[in-house]
Amino acid sequence: MIVITDKVTCCGCWACENICPKHCVVMKEDNEGFRYPEVDVEVCIECGLCEAVCPILHKPIKEHEETIGYVIQHKDNNIRRDSTSGGFFSAISDYVLNQNGYVFGAIYNKKMEVVHYGTNKKEEIQLFRGSKYVQSKIGHTYQEAKKLLQTGCLVCFSGTPCQIAGLKNYLKKDYANLITVDLVCRGNPSPLLFRKYLEYQQIKYKNKVTGVKITPKNIFILDPDSQDNILIGLRNFYNTIDFEFWLVVADRPVDISVYMSQMQLLLNETTSPAVRKLIMQDIDKGERFIRNNVVDTEYYFMFKTKDVDLLQKRVRQMINGLATCGLNASLASNSDLRLILENFLNGGNTTEFGTVMPV
Repeated sequence: MIVITDKVTCCGCWACENICPKHCVVMKEDNEGFRYPEVDVEVCIECGLCEAVCPILHKPIKEHEETIGYVIQHKDNNIRRDSTSGGFFSAISDYVLNQNGYVFGAIYNKKMEVVHYGTNKKEEIQLFRGSKYVQSKIGHTYQEAKKLLQTGCLVCFSGTPCQIAGLKNYLKKDYANLITVDLVCRGNPSPLLFRKYLEYQQIKYKNKVTGVKITPKNIFILDPDSQDNILIGLRNFYNTIDFEFWLVVADRPVDISVYMSQMQLLLNETTSPAVRKLIMQDIDKGERFIRNNVVDTEYYFMFKTKDVDLLQKRVRQMINGLATCGLNASLASNSDLRLILENFLNGGNTTEFGTVMPV
């Protein structure tokens, strides 16, 4: 039976709860909001499985292996903008889903709690994008992943290093059809701290706020009739909106640091004087690009209400309405909202995106 006498010896991975055959291990929050296992001693049969899967008690034995590093970013600019680390996880997810597989990762649920979730739907991959910076509820996703693996289904499971270690101990063996994705981690903030932050924001603004991000479209490269159709469609759509909203224009600095690093590596490896000259010209252009603070302009429809169901209805209304105008839109990510809303609702201040202002 697992007993936590020193909280330093528990990483909160949920492996013990998932493995318990009697369901007598439950992850409960302490006074700081971190989750630790509690055992119902009257139900426990002392099988020892909870201790056997603990990655702190049984750390994986690592034989000598070579680590290879790559610098990777997604080719799609929109996916990179919505992601924290270049969109690599979205690329892996696409590969897995194209093989009729399942993807597991951390998302925000309707209550803005960070939970682990599995899906085989491409339209839900955007939920995984962006770092959550709070300990997630694993729930029974280890069990769900194992059932899929046993059927031969390709599974991608992402999480913190502790969660991946917990999953692998729970599975008890390697699966050729399992892809795991973890990250460099120095510890997770408490879910309680995040809830307190959300409560503060709701008290401050007295409303729940969300929005949709519009995918930019250069209509001026279209023929005049197509331009008119989009503009007329937007005008008609605006006239159907019967609630208060803001059109927010935000400038996000363009990050070309990965590209610049790649060019520098290429320069170091190239011996041909002619090719080196071309590469140096590209590097010079990139440095001018950075010095001139070139930005991507992003567009959002923001709105607020106290009714969560009404908020979700308005999101769907906005996305569907913009689609009829020939414009693609998606739910603004939580990282977008956290960076934009506080500044926008306080009158328009300079943010990491640039100047956020109502139009």
